[in-house]
This record gives sequence, C-alpha cells and structure tokens, in this order.
Amino acid sequence: MNRRNRTILMAAGLALAASGGGRAAASREGASTFPKLFDDPAITAPEDAKARQAVEKLARECTYSMYSRIGPSPEVVERCDRAEKNAISRGPDAARAALVLLDRASTGMTVRWRLYDVVARAGDIALLAPLVAGLERAARPDAGPRSDDRHLIGTVLQRISYASVGERAPWVQGDGEVAPAEWRSWLDRNQGKARSQLLAERIGAARSQVAVPDLAAAFTGARFLAELPATQEEGRAALQGLLARPDLEPRQSNSIQHALDALPKADQAVAAKGTPRV
Repeated sequence: MNRRNRTILMAAGLALAASGGGRAAASREGASTFPKLFDDPAITAPEDAKARQAVEKLARECTYSMYSRIGPSPEVVERCDRAEKNAISRGPDAARAALVLLDRASTGMTVRWRLYDVVARAGDIALLAPLVAGLERAARPDAGPRSDDRHLIGTVLQRISYASVGERAPWVQGDGEVAPAEWRSWLDRNQGKARSQLLAERIGAARSQVAVPDLAAAFTGARFLAELPATQEEGRAALQGLLARPDLEPRQSNSIQHALDALPKADQAVAAKGTPRV
C-alpha cells in the first residue's frame, strides 16, 4: 500500500480509538445506538465463504488493546498483517465482507482501519455508491459513534476513485472533513466510468496542476503523480521544481521535502513501475 495512504488510515484509526468511549458504550447497548452505514442492497455477505472467513480471521487477529503501555507485541502485529494480507487477496468479496463487519457494533477499534484498508485495496468501483451513501449517513446528526468513520470513508473513496475530492496541501488550514455533497456531486458526474478511465483523467488533471502558480494545487498534483509508480519520476521532478520556487514559507518547503523523502529511491521506483496505486 502507498505509505501516505497507510499513514492516513492509521492516523484516522488512532483518532477513532481516542474517541472509543462512545463506541464501547454502543457495543454494550446494542445496534440501536450504532447505526448501520452500509445497509445497502449492493453490499451483502459474499457467497465466497473463504472471503468471509479471511475477514473474520482479520477481526480476531487484529483485536488488541490500544491502551497497553507498550502496545501490541511484534508477533501480534505480524499476525494481524498476515491476516490482512490474506483478506486482501480475496478481492471484492472480502471488501464486501469487511463492510458488513464494519456495521457490527462489536467490531473493535483496532480492526476498523484494517477493514477499511481491505475495502480500499480491492479497488472495486461498484462500492463507490454505497460508500458515498455511508458517508452521508455518517454525517447525519443522529450518526452517534459512526460519525468517527467519516474521514476513513473519505480516504477509501479517494483511493478507489483516484479523485482529488478532499485533497489539500498540509499547510492549508482545515479540519480535513469533506462534505458528503462533494462526493455525491463527483459520483453523479462520473457514473459509468471504468477505474482505468478515472485514473487516466486524474493523471491528466495532475499534470495540468503542477505548473499552476497556486502552490497548494501544484503540490497536490505533483504528489499524486509521485505516488503512482508509473509516473513517480515525473512527480518527483515536479516536487523538486516546487521546492526550487522562490519565497517558500518554512512549512511549505518542509512539506514538499517530506513528500520527496517519503518516495522510494529512483532505482526502486523503476523496479516498481507499473504497480497500481491502491
């Protein structure tokens, strides 16, 4: 998985854990206080029993306390990683099983960001509409603890669709939350497009962005290109060009340098070329 995407999901998962008191209460009190976000005909328990079993195993292996002084042991993390990798290998059926599990109040905090990662890695555009509907439900006043899922859902939507909805440069102020109406509008405009078409259109838009005067827009375009193995060197060069712009503020130059430092070295990037961004 792209390092930044994994970091974003992990950070959102930690934020989810930090607000865990309400979720624990919801688990005790039952589903009435834990609204379902993905109660959609397009999402049913998959017929592939192995996919369901893989996701259930992920839930078991990735359940551990976030409040331990030393955290989970390396062995626990390794088992969790293996379980997630196995679930991801089951493809879209595992993604659907993950969404079903996410609607269970008993699913633990440490499992949730892993399940969302499984959904994103499946890359199934058929799940875009149910995810947008889930985001809309999570934004309702009566969403209760499910409001915590909004950032995770937004990140998954970006990863499946390649859309720039909600993307911003690190130095741009904001809470990071995207109004569901923005995703609904994007979905309405892009109905029926294949994922390959969405990617091609986003690459074209990103290439147009990198030369604009607006540094934030240029940065998000360059970063997107740099995170795609197929366009990584193009994106690296664009980020280096932004770093050479005059009159950068320290936070801007630091953010651009951080994006460059997070990229694999050029020889590693060549070896990974052609690997899809998920």
